[in-house]
Amino acid sequence: MKIYDIYLPLRYNDGREIEPSKFDQTRIELVNRFNGLSVLPGEGLKIEGWWKSEDAVYRDEVRIFRVFCAADDEFFKEYKESLKTRFEQEEIFILSYDASAI
Repeated sequence: MKIYDIYLPLRYNDGREIEPSKFDQTRIELVNRFNGLSVLPGEGLKIEGWWKSEDAVYRDEVRIFRVFCAADDEFFKEYKESLKTRFEQEEIFILSYDASAI
């Protein structure tokens, strides 16, 4: 079993808030494919992050969509490209790691 954490920005690069419908669409797609999804830290809450590119430091607010499933790296590699388009981002960070349920 693996865990996939998809870091989704709450704002476009120009500062506008991303429409809730884009998160809803992503949630529906993932639940339909994997039968479940967790959202961290939860509705209405956010995680702050910083990243550096060239000489600038950027601040992001993100929500993490977490999926528990059998390994499906190829799906997530392809899905990442659609998320980059949907959320108008140069990059979407997806972290995967091995997990086991007790």
